[in-house]
Amino acid sequence: MTHEKPNTISIDDIREQINNDIVIKPYSSKYKIYIVPDADMMSVQAQNALLKTIEEPPAYAVILLLTENAEILLPTIRSRCVMLKLRNIKDQLIKKYLMEQMEIPDYKADVCVAFAQGNMGRAIMLATSEHFNEIKEEAVHLLREINDMDVDALEAAVKRVVSYKMNITDYLDVISVWYRDVLIYKATARGVEYGKVVIGTRKVKDEEVIQPLKSVIRIATEQDQKTEEKNREKEKEAFQICLEKIRKHGLEMKLIDAEYTFDNNKVLFYFTADGRIDFRELVKDLAAVFRIRIELRQIGVRDETKIRGGIGICGRPLCCHTYLSEFAAVSIKMAKEQNLSLNPTKISGVCGRLMCCLTNEEETYEELNSQLPSVGDTVTTSDGLTGTVHSLSVLRKLVKVVVNLENDEKEIREYQAEELKFRPRKRKAKVSKEEMRKLAELEKGEGASRLDDK
Repeated sequence: MTHEKPNTISIDDIREQINNDIVIKPYSSKYKIYIVPDADMMSVQAQNALLKTIEEPPAYAVILLLTENAEILLPTIRSRCVMLKLRNIKDQLIKKYLMEQMEIPDYKADVCVAFAQGNMGRAIMLATSEHFNEIKEEAVHLLREINDMDVDALEAAVKRVVSYKMNITDYLDVISVWYRDVLIYKATARGVEYGKVVIGTRKVKDEEVIQPLKSVIRIATEQDQKTEEKNREKEKEAFQICLEKIRKHGLEMKLIDAEYTFDNNKVLFYFTADGRIDFRELVKDLAAVFRIRIELRQIGVRDETKIRGGIGICGRPLCCHTYLSEFAAVSIKMAKEQNLSLNPTKISGVCGRLMCCLTNEEETYEELNSQLPSVGDTVTTSDGLTGTVHSLSVLRKLVKVVVNLENDEKEIREYQAEELKFRPRKRKAKVSKEEMRKLAELEKGEGASRLDDK
């Protein structure tokens, strides 16, 4: 599969090259294989478009999504794939291939192997590059002088990379040989904080940038790392001390977590409680023990789940704990739109609230449902028969219809939505009063958390 935009696989690319083509059976081979290189470049819309196909693909279709970072893909995509983690090729095998098959000198093969990091394709690319040595020297020079370079000098360095006809991401991979998992400082509303780079340099659309952007102060030093590790140990001790103080004052609050700011100017305690808590005396006792600023924050059960983590009913780590930066609004309408059971125990998460993942496929289902009749609707089929919609397969856009035959006979037949004539309309799902009461409690946040208090 190819894509026109260098850094994005668009929804049109997916529709034209996979969705529209996959319905055509293979002519002579047993399988049709679709390979999507750099699958992490797929936009959210493109992934949702592909979701319709991989939900129930034809038996002859095989779709391979190649990526170096599967976590960027939507959870709904990952959950429907078999993940194969390919191991790096041993350096000795790569060197042997370069020397025997490509007749690369041993000294040059050693350098290519070091930069390839187990990737045969990258080793071959580096071995055949006319400017690799220049690129290597350029990268080393940039790393040595970057602190003293102004904007013009940096721009000139980028232009030189382009002149080598080398992808900027490959150039950054060369640099990453020196700096991996770079630890950084960032200035936030809570002061200076310690962080870790989890995604490399990439282009982001202006409308997707979350403002305001925080500035990176410097690369963390070894001493900074030791300070961070020491803070993690101190947090465990602070948590136990705060628990004892809570018991001493007889406060009805559940302590969730303790956190030190990086500069040790403040310690934060997160807790949940049914109502307002007068913790003024508790703060005084804690301040006397720690002799720094104390802050107690009351959080909800969704925030509690985000901090503590857990396993969802899907068997995967909770979305809020792994990748969600903020909670999206979730409504009962989303469950009804996706034809899910309206049993509160089926659609509520560990926190006792409606599951956040109901939003993942909502847009896809809304689009598909707008193109389908409702169960019970009267339709006319492509073969001139009339009937009543019996059931739907939303993702496959298939409709089972109870058609009226001659002699008042009836028969269930399956049609593509495009083969039917019907009047699009919305039908309200029938929900019992008891179901509405329980679901309303979930939306209002009255459901109980399922997290273990231990």
